[in-house]
Amino acid sequence: MAQAFFGGIHPSDHKAATNKKPIETLPPPAHVVIPMSLHIGAPCKPCVAVGDYVTVGQQVGEAAAFVSAPVHASISGRVTAVEPRLHFSGVPVMSVVIENDFSDTPCPSIRPPANPDSLPAEQITELVKNAGIVGMGGATFPTHVKIASGIGKVDTVIINACECEPYITSDHRTLLEYPDEVLGGVKVLARLFGVDKVHIAIEDNKLNAAEMLRLKIEEEKAPAEVNILHTRYPQGAEKQLCQSITGRQVPPGALPAAIGCAVFNAVTAAAIYQAVYQGRPVTHRVVTVSGSGVKEPRNLYCPIGTPICELLDACGGVDKKTFKILMGGPMMGHAQYDMDAPIGKGTNAI
Repeated sequence: MAQAFFGGIHPSDHKAATNKKPIETLPPPAHVVIPMSLHIGAPCKPCVAVGDYVTVGQQVGEAAAFVSAPVHASISGRVTAVEPRLHFSGVPVMSVVIENDFSDTPCPSIRPPANPDSLPAEQITELVKNAGIVGMGGATFPTHVKIASGIGKVDTVIINACECEPYITSDHRTLLEYPDEVLGGVKVLARLFGVDKVHIAIEDNKLNAAEMLRLKIEEEKAPAEVNILHTRYPQGAEKQLCQSITGRQVPPGALPAAIGCAVFNAVTAAAIYQAVYQGRPVTHRVVTVSGSGVKEPRNLYCPIGTPICELLDACGGVDKKTFKILMGGPMMGHAQYDMDAPIGKGTNAI
């Protein structure tokens, strides 16, 4: 670590409720609501109609601009509505509603690309775009845009595994249970940006994940290095993380690329691996459900578009004294007023 970032605070991390709990698969919901806006940028345009049968991974919303990312069905079943529905931001957003047939039929067009290790950067970027990958740590900026705008300008690639918000452990558990997929994405990013080494930044309250990654890196001779940082909020914010790893400061109003850095969330790296080596789009994600009002805190693997109430029910419901439910962590999460709102690509916690 070159130097620490300026400022920051040290809240209690409250991670003990879930940091030792393995990821569990959420029981399949009866329906999902897929908003056409699951990313920063132009909303998608629906490309299915009421009555259509869709399969898992089938595109249901096409990107409407360069700064956009397509959305895909997370369950198989019949489209029952294409209309504005409540979004987790609190406003209605055009959405595709799918009734679950509980068969999990995969989209027949999903298949691993041929010779993924020899694909040029342009084709890899296109695969990332078509998979609908965005910043999975909560920012939801389309990943293909970050890659395309950074190639040739970036000399330092950073994987953000800090997970500095209290309560959230979805990234931590992903690192422990799916390190091969995270490192697979790291290798792709190293090749894309032409760097010899990718920095994996992780806070010192997740030393078991750091040790796991170091063993895997050594075993696979992966182009990566684990950087253990002090636990401090907001360590995982892009600008602060760049300063912690490189000592460089991002100028006001600028992005990390201005100082030669590109930052990707650990789960985003795993999604890149899945897209490039398995042909899989983003249809599911891990969500930590925790907090003093949750009866049985858990880490759940959920279809995108699952109503919040389904996650809460899977955790035994909430205490009657609960007065606020947030999507995201307590520092930057958004309060929810309707538990029928769906989870999105950036939903790392409830």
